[in-house]
Amino acid sequence: MWKLILVGCGICGAYFAGRVGVWKLKEQVAKNAAGAESSPMTVIAKGVLCVQDHIGPWSAADVVLGLAAMAKITENDPMEIPGHPSDLASDPEFMVRAQHWRAMAEAVYVADPASFSLFSHLPESSIVTAVWNPEQESMRPAFALSVDHSYGALVLSVRGTSHVIDILVSAGAMPAPFESGHAHGGFARATDALLEEVRPHIRQVLQEDSCLEKLVIVGHSMGAAVGIMCGLKLRDEHRNLECWGFSVPASVSLELAKECASFATSFVCLHDVVPRFSVASIEDLRKRVCNFDWKRADEIAKHDEDWEKISRAVDAMQMFQRAQDNVDDFGSRVCSELSGGGPSEQKQGSSCEEGKCEGESSIEKKGPVVLYPPGRLLVLSSSPPGCGVTPGQRSGVAEQRNYGAFPTFEQAKNVEWTMHEASPDEFSQMILSPWAVSDHVLGNVCEGINFFVKKSRKK
Repeated sequence: MWKLILVGCGICGAYFAGRVGVWKLKEQVAKNAAGAESSPMTVIAKGVLCVQDHIGPWSAADVVLGLAAMAKITENDPMEIPGHPSDLASDPEFMVRAQHWRAMAEAVYVADPASFSLFSHLPESSIVTAVWNPEQESMRPAFALSVDHSYGALVLSVRGTSHVIDILVSAGAMPAPFESGHAHGGFARATDALLEEVRPHIRQVLQEDSCLEKLVIVGHSMGAAVGIMCGLKLRDEHRNLECWGFSVPASVSLELAKECASFATSFVCLHDVVPRFSVASIEDLRKRVCNFDWKRADEIAKHDEDWEKISRAVDAMQMFQRAQDNVDDFGSRVCSELSGGGPSEQKQGSSCEEGKCEGESSIEKKGPVVLYPPGRLLVLSSSPPGCGVTPGQRSGVAEQRNYGAFPTFEQAKNVEWTMHEASPDEFSQMILSPWAVSDHVLGNVCEGINFFVKKSRKK
């Protein structure tokens, strides 16, 4: 729980540091306004400025205590699983395929052909082309194009967020026109850059190898979003197309997200914050933090030790804020009297007063386009959450498995999973919990899918 508070402190620090660079970012946008609208720095700057304009400033109390409190309430008052139970959970052939494509999505997190071969169980000679490092100039993600004859497929594996350049792509969160709707601006640019490089190889291999029946695109996290968005651009050219996304982010507008269900299957875990994370959902989260029901929270979590710590911190923060307000008010009155003016207006003591956050205009701005996770959404949920294991860091393991909740063989016997099929519009609101990050990692998705592989085999 205190990791969440530390994350909140980090957000505060990032915000204040970001204020220093906002004017430079604005200058960058202005310079690129004519003729260079699609440059990488413009995408990033527009994303940052969009967040700045629509969210407004948060106080330290709002971020640190509000987010920690909301996560603690989710822990004590379990959230409802969206959608309805999926029949695919009892289909062994489907679940085995899902596990295979998950492994192919994880294999691309490596940095050389030999390691990719070990993870994918394919020979190195099956790799048509691969680039193991993201490209900074074009924002193209790392990828591998390989032939998987066991499934009669040409497979494009797109890497997710494991590199600083990928994180920069995620910063460009300003929705931009894409196909018949809108998409995450950074992902849209990454999609175009990837297709420019890989499309000629796809066409050539499918023309030369008649044994290949389909094109399959797989990815995790950002790789899932970019992969499915590639599918949107390739679906007319390749009728036998499958996309498999794991922990897919909110990346396209609602109608596009629903259209993707015809060719894309997306697995997300219940507590994963990424499928719900967009500029619009952050704005909604800010309002929810400002209007947080502390009285109800006390009733739900009053016997929780962490909640007692949070409550004491809230009391201390409010006491400090009142003292600071008194000092500021006294100083303002002294300055006013010394200058011969009348009494000054009283300063607002909190950034959240009467349901309105600091910096929020009485005239509501038009919000950004809401983004959703694309595809046929299958929601995995474990009971107890996190497989009953506290998420943590590990060392001496592969980078993509160095954080998460990893149950042992015996612990996994006491875990039950459910799989629901949900609609993209059920992911418009951000949910915070202690498993918001661990539910995003592929190790957790692997546990969930494996549960249904085993269960469907028994039937």
